This record gives sequence, C-alpha cells and structure tokens, in this order.
Amino acid sequence: MANYMKAYLRVKRQTLDVDYHDLARQIWGIDRRQFTVHHYGNDDSLNNRLHLTFWLDPTEFTQAFTNTRPRWLVCPIQLTTVEPAAHLVMVRTNYLNELPMTQKAFYNLVYYLSEALGGRLSIDGQRTWVHANDLYLDKYQIMDKDFYDCLAASAQLAKTRTVNPVLHDYHLKDVG
Repeated sequence: MANYMKAYLRVKRQTLDVDYHDLARQIWGIDRRQFTVHHYGNDDSLNNRLHLTFWLDPTEFTQAFTNTRPRWLVCPIQLTTVEPAAHLVMVRTNYLNELPMTQKAFYNLVYYLSEALGGRLSIDGQRTWVHANDLYLDKYQIMDKDFYDCLAASAQLAKTRTVNPVLHDYHLKDVG
C-alpha cells in the first residue's frame, strides 16, 4: 500500500511559540545552524494560525541528490488548522511513498505538535487517537535516525522511485 502521510491532531491549545527555522532543525535533526528552510507562511502564521508549509533542499546537504528526479527536491510538509472550533489540526505530505528524510520530519513534527499543543493524534484517518508517546514507540526507528543517514537513503531511493503526487481533497475519505 502507498505510504500517504497524513495525521490529525485534536489539540487543547491553538498557538505555538516557536521559530519555523528552529522547528525545522528539530524535526529533521539537523546539527548545523545555517541552512535554508523553504516555506509558505511565516512565524506568525505558524504560531497564531497553525499554518505553515515547509521543506528543505537536500542538495544543500549532499551532492548525492544531483542525479535524482528533480521533483524529489521539493518534498513539503504542510501543517494547517482544518476545524478551528473543533481544535483539529492536520499535517500532511504531498507524495505517495515519501522518502525517509520526509518521513523523519513528518513523524517528528506530529510528535512535537502533539506535545506542544497538548492533544492526541491519529495517523489512520481519525479511526484511533493516541498520545505522542504511542507514536514514538511505533515510529522511533525513523524518528531517531540520523539526518545524514536519512539523506543518503533518500538519495538512493529518489534515483528510481516514481514521484506520485497526492491529489488532496478535504472531503474525500482518507487513504489511511
């Protein structure tokens, strides 16, 4: 089955206090201070409206991506509030079968938001709701994987893996 990455969070708080660049460093596990975070939205939209789309350019960290499919160079993760009254937040990616570097960031972002906003999360289309620690127990191998190891594995996969965009529609049933 395709690895379509989408999570929902039912949160108690609807504001954050974090710089999007620091958040990127944390979720990808980057050990240096200077790197580019491409984004739609800013600190205000992230902290006050829980809305941000962001991604890294892997060629900034390794030349292994130079001979890959160009589409894999932009693998955004989107965070958005879908139902403010219900305190429902969604995190999603854009492709089926995401690369390890995107998987790492996705799960770490979902974990971070669940902890920071005080809530529960669902990665199965809102069928079950769990705590952040349950997610960690299930996904710790990718969440804790070294950033550069994820990059290397991603570069290898990106040379052969087909890019399959997900057509997002909030009204369609979740893929899973």
